[in-house]
Amino acid sequence: MSLLTLTTDWGNRDHHLAAFKGEILRMEPGVNIIDISHEIEMFNIIQASYILKNSITKFPTGTIHYIGVHNLCTGRTKDIFKHYLGVIYQGQLLIGFDTGIFSLIFSSEEIQIFKLPVDPYDTDENTNNQLMTCLGKLFRGARMEEIGTPTTDLVRSLLPQPAVSPDGIRGAVIYIDANGNVVTNIRKELFEKEQAGRRFTLFLRKEDYNLNFIKKNLRMSEETDPVAYFNSSGYLEIALIGASASGLLGLKFLDTIRMEFE
Repeated sequence: MSLLTLTTDWGNRDHHLAAFKGEILRMEPGVNIIDISHEIEMFNIIQASYILKNSITKFPTGTIHYIGVHNLCTGRTKDIFKHYLGVIYQGQLLIGFDTGIFSLIFSSEEIQIFKLPVDPYDTDENTNNQLMTCLGKLFRGARMEEIGTPTTDLVRSLLPQPAVSPDGIRGAVIYIDANGNVVTNIRKELFEKEQAGRRFTLFLRKEDYNLNFIKKNLRMSEETDPVAYFNSSGYLEIALIGASASGLLGLKFLDTIRMEFE
């Protein structure tokens, strides 16, 4: 049985998601469709890349992951999107516009890239038909290299990187989850390297909530206080049990996070 995951910014209010699933099931009734997320902020490839990076390798080998996070209007501008791509990574198959999202999901990892015979500059109907043809072949066991043309051409999109100085680290918010937990781009390895055993202060925009410790996990938090910890993906996360850390601290996507060492 084929397994297809969907990650889009389509939401659940309109007909687009249901229509897409309906076409898939009419073409291949045995496909098992898994929704990763349809609540991606519109065109937010940084948010989508974080979700995909932390989920795709949990699926069985051979799973097909469709990424529907792109601006169909700007997609008609040829200097914005080059190709519709198929990417193979550790046995996972990803399909989507080359918006730069693949370069965010995969940094230096070994991947295989294929240009698919899907024209994003054609009419929506023709583009969709071409996409369905590619998916149908994959569902029936075709290999990506039998469908697409190998390429090394990839749109590069840069994830905000922490700025390091002798006195601290300046990072940024890259994701806020459904509970209001704030994920930053400060990785555990970077923190430990730069901290070098020194005391530190994590400034959180509201002085009363500045932190000078990092917990092992969220469960070690007092109910009324924010807590900082490194999540299972190794990113510094700021959370609050039973409430929104983002709301309490006024932190939004791409806001600066400052850490100073003594």
